[in-house]
Amino acid sequence: MMLCKKLVVICSVCWRARYEDAGTEHHRDRWQELDALITEEHLNGDDYALSHGYCPTCVEAFLQELHARQVTAGQSYGSVPRHAVQ
Repeated sequence: MMLCKKLVVICSVCWRARYEDAGTEHHRDRWQELDALITEEHLNGDDYALSHGYCPTCVEAFLQELHARQVTAGQSYGSVPRHAVQ
């Protein structure tokens, strides 16, 4: 019998982590240090799989930097919708 592992997503920029439990949404927007998350959720090495992504803070910083570069280069294409950041 194959058990489904829980997914821990790590931000590729700041290395904070988010825990995704298929049955709940309570951690959806909560990013924290990986060690703290593993301790808090009592996860063992066999309990979870790691993946990568970007936390909302790093996405926002990237979009702001991109917009600033476009404005500086005279290539502004308008604003990015807020829903694209989340």
